[in-house]
Amino acid sequence: MPYLRAVRHLFPYRYHLSVLLIVLAFAANLFVDIDAAQYAEISREMAEIGNCLKVFERGRDYLDKPPLLFWLSSTSFKIFGLHNWSFKLPALLVLFLGVFSTFKLASMWYDRRIARMAALILGTTQAYLLMTNDVRTDGILTGFTAYALWQLSAFLQHGQWKHLLGSALGVALAMMAKGPGGIVFPGLAIGGHLLLTRDWRNLLNWKWLIFLVLVLALLLPMLWGLYQQFDLHPEEHVYGLDGPRGVEFFF
Repeated sequence: MPYLRAVRHLFPYRYHLSVLLIVLAFAANLFVDIDAAQYAEISREMAEIGNCLKVFERGRDYLDKPPLLFWLSSTSFKIFGLHNWSFKLPALLVLFLGVFSTFKLASMWYDRRIARMAALILGTTQAYLLMTNDVRTDGILTGFTAYALWQLSAFLQHGQWKHLLGSALGVALAMMAKGPGGIVFPGLAIGGHLLLTRDWRNLLNWKWLIFLVLVLALLLPMLWGLYQQFDLHPEEHVYGLDGPRGVEFFF
Protein backbone atom coordinates (compact mmCIF):
# COMPACT_ATOMS: atom_id res chain seq x y z
CA MET A 1 0.00 0.00 0.00
CA PRO A 2 1.32 3.51 -0.82
CA TYR A 3 0.62 4.67 2.75
CA LEU A 4 2.72 1.90 4.31
CA ARG A 5 5.52 2.43 1.80
CA ALA A 6 5.58 6.14 2.66
CA VAL A 7 5.72 5.32 6.38
CA ARG A 8 8.59 2.87 5.88
CA HIS A 9 10.44 5.42 3.76
CA LEU A 10 10.01 8.25 6.29
CA PHE A 11 10.55 6.18 9.44
CA PRO A 12 14.37 6.61 9.48
CA TYR A 13 13.80 10.37 9.41
CA ARG A 14 11.18 10.43 12.17
CA TYR A 15 13.30 12.50 14.56
CA HIS A 16 14.21 15.02 11.87
CA LEU A 17 10.57 15.40 10.87
CA SER A 18 9.52 15.81 14.49
CA VAL A 19 12.07 18.57 15.00
CA LEU A 20 10.92 20.24 11.78
CA LEU A 21 7.30 20.23 12.97
CA ILE A 22 8.32 21.75 16.30
CA VAL A 23 10.30 24.48 14.56
CA LEU A 24 7.36 25.27 12.26
CA ALA A 25 4.91 25.42 15.18
CA PHE A 26 7.20 27.72 17.17
CA ALA A 27 7.88 29.92 14.14
CA ALA A 28 4.15 30.26 13.47
CA ASN A 29 3.70 31.58 17.01
CA LEU A 30 6.02 34.47 16.21
CA PHE A 31 3.27 36.06 14.15
CA VAL A 32 0.39 35.59 16.61
CA ASP A 33 -0.65 38.80 18.38
CA ILE A 34 1.16 39.10 21.68
CA ASP A 35 -0.54 38.76 25.05
CA ALA A 36 2.32 40.08 27.20
CA ALA A 37 1.85 43.66 26.03
CA GLN A 38 3.31 45.07 29.27
CA TYR A 39 6.67 43.41 28.67
CA ALA A 40 6.69 44.45 25.02
CA GLU A 41 6.03 48.07 26.03
CA ILE A 42 8.86 48.01 28.61
CA SER A 43 11.21 46.60 25.96
CA ARG A 44 10.12 49.24 23.45
CA GLU A 45 10.69 51.99 26.00
CA MET A 46 14.14 50.62 26.86
CA ALA A 47 15.08 50.54 23.17
CA GLU A 48 13.82 54.10 22.72
CA ILE A 49 15.59 55.52 25.79
CA GLY A 50 18.80 53.58 25.18
CA ASN A 51 19.45 52.92 28.88
CA CYS A 52 19.47 49.20 29.69
CA LEU A 53 20.55 49.55 33.33
CA LYS A 54 17.34 51.26 34.41
CA VAL A 55 13.90 49.80 33.66
CA PHE A 56 10.81 51.97 33.18
CA GLU A 57 7.17 51.32 32.37
CA ARG A 58 5.51 54.34 30.73
CA GLY A 59 8.03 56.64 32.34
CA ARG A 60 7.63 55.20 35.85
CA ASP A 61 10.22 53.13 37.71
CA TYR A 62 9.66 49.41 37.22
CA LEU A 63 10.55 47.05 40.07
CA ASP A 64 9.17 43.60 39.45
CA LYS A 65 10.86 41.18 37.06
CA PRO A 66 14.64 41.18 36.44
CA PRO A 67 15.72 42.89 33.21
CA LEU A 68 17.03 40.09 30.97
CA LEU A 69 13.85 39.71 28.90
CA PHE A 70 13.77 43.46 28.33
CA TRP A 71 17.46 43.52 27.39
CA LEU A 72 16.98 40.79 24.80
CA SER A 73 13.75 42.11 23.31
CA SER A 74 14.88 45.75 23.22
CA THR A 75 18.03 44.65 21.38
CA SER A 76 15.85 42.74 18.92
CA PHE A 77 13.69 45.84 18.45
CA LYS A 78 16.77 47.91 17.65
CA ILE A 79 17.95 45.39 15.05
CA PHE A 80 14.67 44.36 13.40
CA GLY A 81 12.22 47.12 14.31
CA LEU A 82 9.01 47.07 16.35
CA HIS A 83 7.10 43.88 15.48
CA ASN A 84 5.37 41.06 17.33
CA TRP A 85 7.93 38.60 16.01
CA SER A 86 10.94 40.73 16.92
CA PHE A 87 9.72 40.90 20.52
CA LYS A 88 9.28 37.13 20.68
CA LEU A 89 12.38 36.10 18.71
CA PRO A 90 15.00 36.16 21.55
CA ALA A 91 12.77 34.10 23.86
CA LEU A 92 12.12 31.63 21.04
CA LEU A 93 15.86 31.14 20.49
CA VAL A 94 16.40 30.59 24.23
CA LEU A 95 13.62 27.98 24.24
CA PHE A 96 15.38 26.18 21.39
CA LEU A 97 18.53 26.32 23.50
CA GLY A 98 16.56 24.62 26.27
CA VAL A 99 15.53 21.76 23.97
CA PHE A 100 19.09 21.33 22.70
CA SER A 101 20.48 21.48 26.24
CA THR A 102 18.01 18.83 27.35
CA PHE A 103 19.21 16.59 24.51
CA LYS A 104 22.86 17.12 25.51
CA LEU A 105 22.12 16.61 29.20
CA ALA A 106 20.24 13.36 28.61
CA SER A 107 22.98 12.17 26.24
CA MET A 108 25.47 12.36 29.09
CA TRP A 109 23.46 10.10 31.38
CA TYR A 110 21.56 7.86 28.94
CA ASP A 111 21.74 6.81 25.29
CA ARG A 112 20.93 8.96 22.26
CA ARG A 113 17.46 7.43 21.80
CA ILE A 114 16.41 8.52 25.28
CA ALA A 115 18.07 11.91 24.75
CA ARG A 116 16.07 12.44 21.56
CA MET A 117 12.84 11.45 23.28
CA ALA A 118 13.56 13.77 26.22
CA ALA A 119 14.14 16.71 23.87
CA LEU A 120 11.02 15.94 21.82
CA ILE A 121 8.86 15.54 24.91
CA LEU A 122 10.00 18.92 26.21
CA GLY A 123 9.60 20.63 22.84
CA THR A 124 6.04 19.34 22.36
CA THR A 125 4.68 20.21 25.80
CA GLN A 126 1.74 22.59 26.03
CA ALA A 127 3.84 24.82 28.27
CA TYR A 128 6.50 25.22 25.58
CA LEU A 129 3.91 25.98 22.94
CA LEU A 130 2.39 28.60 25.22
CA MET A 131 5.76 30.18 26.07
CA THR A 132 6.58 30.68 22.38
CA ASN A 133 3.38 32.71 22.01
CA ASP A 134 2.78 34.41 25.36
CA VAL A 135 6.38 35.51 25.88
CA ARG A 136 7.17 36.27 29.49
CA THR A 137 10.10 35.49 31.78
CA ASP A 138 9.28 31.79 32.22
CA GLY A 139 10.55 30.80 28.78
CA ILE A 140 14.03 32.25 29.14
CA LEU A 141 14.20 30.92 32.71
CA THR A 142 13.45 27.42 31.37
CA GLY A 143 15.95 27.62 28.52
CA PHE A 144 18.85 28.96 30.57
CA THR A 145 18.14 26.58 33.47
CA ALA A 146 18.35 23.63 31.08
CA TYR A 147 21.60 25.05 29.69
CA ALA A 148 23.01 25.48 33.21
CA LEU A 149 22.14 21.88 34.10
CA TRP A 150 23.85 20.60 30.96
CA GLN A 151 26.99 22.57 31.73
CA LEU A 152 26.98 21.58 35.42
CA SER A 153 26.69 17.91 34.47
CA ALA A 154 29.52 18.31 31.96
CA PHE A 155 31.64 19.90 34.70
CA LEU A 156 30.94 16.97 37.04
CA GLN A 157 31.97 14.47 34.38
CA HIS A 158 34.98 16.25 32.91
CA GLY A 159 36.02 18.86 35.48
CA GLN A 160 36.93 21.39 32.79
CA TRP A 161 36.96 25.12 33.46
CA LYS A 162 35.00 25.88 30.30
CA HIS A 163 32.04 23.95 31.69
CA LEU A 164 32.31 25.71 35.04
CA LEU A 165 32.23 29.05 33.22
CA GLY A 166 29.34 27.86 31.05
CA SER A 167 27.34 26.75 34.08
CA ALA A 168 27.99 30.08 35.83
CA LEU A 169 26.80 31.90 32.70
CA GLY A 170 23.65 29.76 32.52
CA VAL A 171 22.82 30.29 36.19
CA ALA A 172 23.46 34.04 36.01
CA LEU A 173 21.23 34.38 32.94
CA ALA A 174 18.50 32.32 34.61
CA MET A 175 18.70 34.57 37.68
CA MET A 176 18.51 37.68 35.51
CA ALA A 177 15.46 36.12 33.86
CA LYS A 178 13.37 35.54 36.99
CA GLY A 179 15.34 35.95 40.19
CA PRO A 180 17.13 33.64 42.65
CA GLY A 181 15.17 30.62 41.42
CA GLY A 182 17.72 30.57 38.62
CA ILE A 183 20.33 29.23 41.03
CA VAL A 184 17.99 27.35 43.37
CA PHE A 185 16.61 24.97 40.71
CA PRO A 186 19.99 23.82 39.29
CA GLY A 187 21.42 23.75 42.82
CA LEU A 188 18.69 21.43 44.07
CA ALA A 189 19.06 19.14 41.05
CA ILE A 190 22.86 18.85 41.09
CA GLY A 191 23.20 19.06 44.87
CA GLY A 192 20.51 16.41 45.34
CA HIS A 193 22.25 14.15 42.84
CA LEU A 194 25.60 14.47 44.63
CA LEU A 195 24.01 13.82 48.02
CA LEU A 196 22.07 10.77 46.83
CA THR A 197 25.15 9.29 45.16
CA ARG A 198 27.34 10.31 48.12
CA ASP A 199 29.79 11.96 45.79
CA TRP A 200 31.53 13.91 48.54
CA ARG A 201 34.55 14.73 46.39
CA ASN A 202 32.49 16.70 43.89
CA LEU A 203 30.13 18.07 46.53
CA LEU A 204 33.04 19.63 48.45
CA ASN A 205 34.99 20.71 45.37
CA TRP A 206 36.65 24.08 46.04
CA LYS A 207 35.85 25.15 42.48
CA TRP A 208 32.24 25.76 43.54
CA LEU A 209 33.53 28.91 45.26
CA ILE A 210 34.92 30.07 41.92
CA PHE A 211 31.55 29.25 40.40
CA LEU A 212 29.74 31.51 42.89
CA VAL A 213 32.22 34.33 42.29
CA LEU A 214 31.66 34.02 38.53
CA VAL A 215 27.88 34.12 38.96
CA LEU A 216 28.11 37.23 41.13
CA ALA A 217 30.46 38.90 38.64
CA LEU A 218 28.01 38.23 35.81
CA LEU A 219 25.16 39.68 37.88
CA LEU A 220 27.01 42.93 38.57
CA PRO A 221 25.60 44.98 35.62
CA MET A 222 22.03 44.20 36.70
CA LEU A 223 22.80 44.83 40.39
CA TRP A 224 24.51 48.11 39.57
CA GLY A 225 21.46 49.22 37.59
CA LEU A 226 19.13 48.36 40.49
CA TYR A 227 21.40 50.19 42.91
CA GLN A 228 21.51 53.30 40.76
CA GLN A 229 17.78 53.35 40.08
CA PHE A 230 16.49 52.59 43.58
CA ASP A 231 19.09 52.34 46.36
CA LEU A 232 20.52 55.78 45.55
CA HIS A 233 17.04 57.31 45.61
CA PRO A 234 15.38 56.63 48.98
CA GLU A 235 12.81 59.35 48.20
CA GLU A 236 11.24 57.17 45.47
CA HIS A 237 7.78 55.67 45.99
CA VAL A 238 7.33 52.53 43.88
CA TYR A 239 4.46 50.01 43.99
CA GLY A 240 3.39 51.24 47.42
CA LEU A 241 6.92 50.97 48.81
CA ASP A 242 8.75 53.97 50.22
CA GLY A 243 12.41 54.02 49.21
CA PRO A 244 12.62 50.39 48.00
CA ARG A 245 16.07 48.83 47.86
CA GLY A 246 16.51 47.34 44.42
CA VAL A 247 19.32 44.90 45.22
CA GLU A 248 17.55 43.61 48.34
CA PHE A 249 14.30 43.27 46.40
CA PHE A 250 15.99 41.11 43.77
CA PHE A 251 17.51 38.68 46.26
